[in-house]
Amino acid sequence: MYETDFAHVGANIQRELDGKSMTQQSLADALSISEQTLNKILKGAKAINTIELTQIASVLGTTTDALLMINNHTDEPEHLSFI
Repeated sequence: MYETDFAHVGANIQRELDGKSMTQQSLADALSISEQTLNKILKGAKAINTIELTQIASVLGTTTDALLMINNHTDEPEHLSFI
C-alpha cells in the first residue's frame, strides 16, 4: 500500500537518510536545493513531484516504492495458509 500523506513520505526519506548516515545538508546539496526546502519536504510541508522523488531515491540508493510505502512494507502476509 502506498502513502499519499507527504509527511509519511518525508519520514521515509528521513529514515533512509538515517540508515545511510547522511545529513540533510548532504542530500540537499546532491539535489541542488536548500536545506530549508529539504526540511519542508521531510516535514510534509512541501509536495514533491515524481521527478523530485526519483532524484531523492537515486541519491539515497533506494527505490521510489520504498519511499512511498507505508511502514516500508506491504500489508500482505508473509505467507498464505489455505484450508
